[in-house]
Amino acid sequence: MTYPFVILILVHLSTNVATSINNHRFPSDFLWGASTSAFQFEGAWNEDGKTPNVWDYFLHNRPDFIPDKSNADVSANAYHMVKTDVELVKSLNLKVFRTSVAWTRILPQGNEGKPNQIAINHYKNLFRLLKENNIEPLVTLSHFDLPQKLSLYGGFLNSSIVEWFTNYARICFDNFGEDVKQWATFNEPYIWCVGAYGVGFLAHSKTNPGFWEYTCGHNLLKAHAAVWHMYDEEFRPTQKGTVSLTNAADWVVPKTSSIEDKEAAERHLLFRIGWFAHPLYHGNYPSVMIENIKNISINEEGRNSSRLPEFTKEEIKYIKGTNDIFYLNTYFAHYASNVITKLPPGFDNDIRATIEEIPNGITWGIRPFISWIRKNFNNVSIMITENGKGSTDAGLQDHYRIDFMQKIFSSIRDSMEIDNATVLGYTFWSLYDGFEVQYGYKMKMGLTYIDFNSNNRTRIPRQSAYYYSNVSRTGCISNSTCVDAASCCRAYSFPILSIIMAIIMAVLTLCRC
Repeated sequence: MTYPFVILILVHLSTNVATSINNHRFPSDFLWGASTSAFQFEGAWNEDGKTPNVWDYFLHNRPDFIPDKSNADVSANAYHMVKTDVELVKSLNLKVFRTSVAWTRILPQGNEGKPNQIAINHYKNLFRLLKENNIEPLVTLSHFDLPQKLSLYGGFLNSSIVEWFTNYARICFDNFGEDVKQWATFNEPYIWCVGAYGVGFLAHSKTNPGFWEYTCGHNLLKAHAAVWHMYDEEFRPTQKGTVSLTNAADWVVPKTSSIEDKEAAERHLLFRIGWFAHPLYHGNYPSVMIENIKNISINEEGRNSSRLPEFTKEEIKYIKGTNDIFYLNTYFAHYASNVITKLPPGFDNDIRATIEEIPNGITWGIRPFISWIRKNFNNVSIMITENGKGSTDAGLQDHYRIDFMQKIFSSIRDSMEIDNATVLGYTFWSLYDGFEVQYGYKMKMGLTYIDFNSNNRTRIPRQSAYYYSNVSRTGCISNSTCVDAASCCRAYSFPILSIIMAIIMAVLTLCRC
């Protein structure tokens, strides 16, 4: 009668070991950082020559689009608080500050006219101050803030976006490349293309589900590749930097053990992250994406061809290999279920899978997600460029966020130590509270509290900021003493206990016989 009890104890021990916090110190060169973006945090929406981006225009004309009817006209006032913010980043012992450049500050006419020297001086000052304080700027060129003037010409639906974006990127490389060594072309292209041109949950004028999101993605990938090649040929030899695209996706597991749900989970990952990563690493869209959309377009909808645009052989060759680091934004984990009946036309219908969120699933899901990415994209080096946990009621004592961060960091450390993954760094979203698209100011994501009732937007670090500062300074993710070497038992304790369990179960079975 004691056999089941013994086995239960062993299972409990092995589970606790597997889910405990990894207390092995992160490498000294691990890049701890925090993220912001120009549109969401800068404010000063029409100052010093800046013209409206699509969000400025949209929110001024559709104030009811955001639940609290807010906009980003002032937001965290980061445009006027450069020195304060650099001091904040330094006080948190961070090595990387991820932000973006506002396209409509640099080129107020979108693509025409001379660059705005006031804006260039502003960003030069920001990047110079960061470098002087031993903080690396990681700069995104386009973070959801397409110039409104270019939107009038179709935006990403217009193939001229390749030329427009390349011209803009050249100005940035010319002026900021001495200080900026990590560039991201576009932020979250899946979210942008589906949100702005497909479903319509981001700033947009018109949508066409099942068509325009794919046109947007097709042109965006060509624009990214053009900028990568330009940098590689003209700027990399002297500036020695990198150019990458920032992908956004969440980990997905099958809802049941059925083959159909397993295939649905894999299909969802390939549609969501493979849509943009596959062309960069393999030259073309995932085969399941090509086949699904073609089959639905022709056999179910009676069209003559697929709704998914095709790359030419020359374009496939040109796009493949144009990503230096796998930048990943990830926040959630989901269950996936296979869909038998058709959904409304669009991206989700083409996947033929539905998902539902797993509460706090990303805290354990980030490790298998990293493994999946390495397996599918040539054992690539990864950097987590966005991850965090928000709340609509986030005070200064945000212990729930600290617990979340500990679990995330532990899973990342396991990926590096047990799975031998190359994870270069992690930048928390966000440095402080700001305007969150779809939520306005109700959702608080910041390590630092912002008093939006004060004229200068007073910054007050939360408890999570102090915790994160210690992590960045020491490499330790728990309050206990770190272990420097990987020789401690934790990395191997789970498999050892599993073996012990198997042996004991075998012995008990034999004894029972």
